[in-house]
Amino acid sequence: MGFKCPAFIADDNGKYLHPWKQLLCYLSEFIDLPLADDIELNDEDQLIFQVEEYVARFAETYRNVDLSDTMGMYSLFDLSPFDIPNGVDEKQDNFNQLISLLRNEEENDLANRLETRHEDIRHKLKAVYRELPRCVFQGDENFSNVLVDDEQKFAGFIDFNLAGTEVIVNQLVNLAGFDYDEKQTNPEGAEVRLEFAIRYFQDHISHMLQVYHTTEKEQQALIWYAWIVMVAQWPNFCFFKHAIKEGSLKKEICELLSLIADLPEDRLLERKIK
Repeated sequence: MGFKCPAFIADDNGKYLHPWKQLLCYLSEFIDLPLADDIELNDEDQLIFQVEEYVARFAETYRNVDLSDTMGMYSLFDLSPFDIPNGVDEKQDNFNQLISLLRNEEENDLANRLETRHEDIRHKLKAVYRELPRCVFQGDENFSNVLVDDEQKFAGFIDFNLAGTEVIVNQLVNLAGFDYDEKQTNPEGAEVRLEFAIRYFQDHISHMLQVYHTTEKEQQALIWYAWIVMVAQWPNFCFFKHAIKEGSLKKEICELLSLIADLPEDRLLERKIK
């Protein structure tokens, strides 16, 4: 498909994993290309869009092909290896921590409304997610794992320790993500931050859905997965937690979470996605 991934190398006995101290180690090919994190990029946004496009193209080509029993890191309901110690998927764990934080701050009404919306969306997703197309993904597509060529274009992935099977639209939603204008550390208004985040999401998901073609059922589920990401994806949870505890943005972030709790589903797709 035009990008590189290192093959794993077995020993003479056909084994790939080898215990060493407290670790399990593997040997893989070396690809002599730089990582995006290790160079000064001319255009980070362009590279992000390239990565997203290739992931979407891979999903379009290989949906429901050679699925792994191991679930990917974004998986809801079916636990990835990293979820098993906690007994819940990461998003549920993040959401539980957010609710606990709000209750500690005596924001009980907000916590109750978020819990009600979260439970409803989870219930709807749980009823359909097994019917949705899946694919195997690298699962950790940050710049520390992205190879680039001499022109700083996307060239491939390394580091597949979080790889696994994932519902395709969930993978794409997590890859798109939401940016709440986190670089702006002064109050600017909850609605401003929400609109900024929705525009960011729409720009990125629309780009991927020009390559990956969803069914009607996938498009509906995509909206539900997106709401979960809005409140419980790790970077978003960390931003909410820091802002609430630090204090200067507490009121604004609580207002933002209130807007999210009541957000109409169709607002996430105000720009028509084909």
